[in-house]
Amino acid sequence: MHAQVEQHPVLVVCLVSGNVAEWAIKHSAETDGETFQDISFDGDTVTMYTDTGREVTFPESIYQDYAEPSACSVHMIREFDSRGDMGREYEIKPPVIAQVAGYRG
Repeated sequence: MHAQVEQHPVLVVCLVSGNVAEWAIKHSAETDGETFQDISFDGDTVTMYTDTGREVTFPESIYQDYAEPSACSVHMIREFDSRGDMGREYEIKPPVIAQVAGYRG
């Protein structure tokens, strides 16, 4: 059975400051208590992976503003539970870049 969209966490905002990207994510009732562990960038999406094996993908249009978070080596997660209460803040592993711009000679 596929998860319904409302069961997935929601990206509230991504702030980039220097070499740090801070991801504010609001959990759903289904995902409260899950911990994000990894992040990967692939073309026009970012995928985050939780400790339960859940993959949550966000389109680039949601998180990219004036800075490029994939260039940051520090990624912080600021979690909000399904009621909107601020929970944990922690660092996850550096991102994996799945797609690299091609060389044109």
